[in-house]
Amino acid sequence: MGCNGPPKVNDPNYVLTCANAPRNALGLGIITNLPDVAGSDSLGIGLVFQLDLLQSTLVIPLNIRSDWSGTSSVPAPIPNDPGLVGQAFYAQAIWLEDATTGQACSAALGHLVSSGGLQITVQP
Repeated sequence: MGCNGPPKVNDPNYVLTCANAPRNALGLGIITNLPDVAGSDSLGIGLVFQLDLLQSTLVIPLNIRSDWSGTSSVPAPIPNDPGLVGQAFYAQAIWLEDATTGQACSAALGHLVSSGGLQITVQP
């Protein structure tokens, strides 16, 4: 996971990016308020999560689609809320590999693969 610049309050153009995703794939971006720094398979489906999905009090799902080269971007606008300054959020993408195109190398449930995690600390 990556982004298009520093996360700042009142940035309607903030974008999360992902490279090395399966080509032309459907994905799920997830933003939470708690990390899983070591990474674990907290759902028992064969994926390493860098997010704490079980204890987070905030979970934001985002629909993502990769292009022919396996890159993607998804809008994640940051609202004009000064209370967000200094708060950390954590993002990760989950992708569905397509066995019909020879991209299914994952042993996880349903040929799912996960991206690395991204910490997003909101700036003023």
